[in-house]
Amino acid sequence: MKNISVTKDEEMNRKKEFISSVFRGLSDVEKGEVITTTKLRAELKKKRIVNRG
Repeated sequence: MKNISVTKDEEMNRKKEFISSVFRGLSDVEKGEVITTTKLRAELKKKRIVNRG
């Protein structure tokens, strides 16, 4: 069995995580669990104000 360098192993893990993230995103879209960037920014702004307050 050939040894995999740490760098190659890390690269493979990053690709796996990226692909997993893409599939989670597609699943969210199919379930309608997405919001617009404008709405996200408004929600984050609201949370920041509440947490400072």
